[in-house]
Amino acid sequence: ITSHASLDTAIKATQNGARRMNPPKRFSNGLGRGNESDAGSELKSWLSFLDPNRALPSSLAEWSSLFWHIHTHPVTPSAYLILIWLAILQASREATWKMASLSLPGTLLHEIMHCVVGFLFGARPVSMDLIPRRINDRWVLGSVSFARITIFNAAPIAFAPLLMIPLAWWLFQHWMLPAFLVGHYGEWILAGYLLGCGVFSCLPSWIDIKLGATSALIWTGFGSGLWYAASLT
Repeated sequence: ITSHASLDTAIKATQNGARRMNPPKRFSNGLGRGNESDAGSELKSWLSFLDPNRALPSSLAEWSSLFWHIHTHPVTPSAYLILIWLAILQASREATWKMASLSLPGTLLHEIMHCVVGFLFGARPVSMDLIPRRINDRWVLGSVSFARITIFNAAPIAFAPLLMIPLAWWLFQHWMLPAFLVGHYGEWILAGYLLGCGVFSCLPSWIDIKLGATSALIWTGFGSGLWYAASLT
């Protein structure tokens, strides 16, 4: 015969033993710190395939093995998803304005980069337009106007959207890839879309390049002169 007190103790001991054998599962979103660590290691192993110092395969079997490892790597689906979104966004530029508006998140960030850098360099932003306009056979999705563009601030303003590249890389490593690794595929697709918009919109337009080309040459010459002067000391 077992008393109630000893029976309760036995039950608690059994439950505690079960907890030790089967610890509670922890669920987290793609931004979990542990998932970031896993994503970082997976990304490093994937980038090792692109190492220029890596010895090239010497046989067809080695090439097949390399191809298999790259295309079955956990990072590869995320890279493919971004490429798919880039293809969709590129095709949408020549479609209706509703399709062209797919890239609105990237357009907004593109123009914000122009605006912020213009403000920092004293160009005095006066307006921002995000209404799509048809020019020839393509859609122009946005623009920013400035009151004071000079030969010195034109290049930083024109090429400001390139700052989106390190931002996209950070989000790929700390959001998109972790979301895929933990199986949050809806979040993963959304992250792929937003990163695709960012990559698609990070390049300066032809108007940006024309506006900043002369200024960029001056900045390049100035930087080269400083580098040369520093090398003489």
